[in-house]
Amino acid sequence: MVLEQKDIRQILDHRYSFILIDRVKYLDEEKVVAIKNITSSDINLWGHFEDDPIYPGVLLIESCSQAGGILLSKQKSTRGYIAQINEFKFLSFSRPGDTIHIEGRINKIIGKYAKVSVSATVDDKEIARGEVMYFFE
Repeated sequence: MVLEQKDIRQILDHRYSFILIDRVKYLDEEKVVAIKNITSSDINLWGHFEDDPIYPGVLLIESCSQAGGILLSKQKSTRGYIAQINEFKFLSFSRPGDTIHIEGRINKIIGKYAKVSVSATVDDKEIARGEVMYFFE
């Protein structure tokens, strides 16, 4: 299943400028592959850093979390919140012109909690990975 912006906005409660997923390339019951395009006009890059802009790490975590939330929307019908970030590692930077591919896989769902393993790559090079735990109302 492929999701465009209008579809993503129906799943996520976020709105501009905090929808950090541009497209979902693949989605099934256990896996999501999403895209975040980094552009030089991205408001989140203004001043981070002026002479060498990089996509902020906290926003990369949020992008991965949103991809995981889209994945879990197939399992959960209530609003989810980030409950915990586990062992998130930054391995490289992302800069304007990059396309970040985010892959998420469900680890487990127990009651109101769910864990998703996420990884982010640019040009087939892993730039970050970790695990996101969600709490659902």
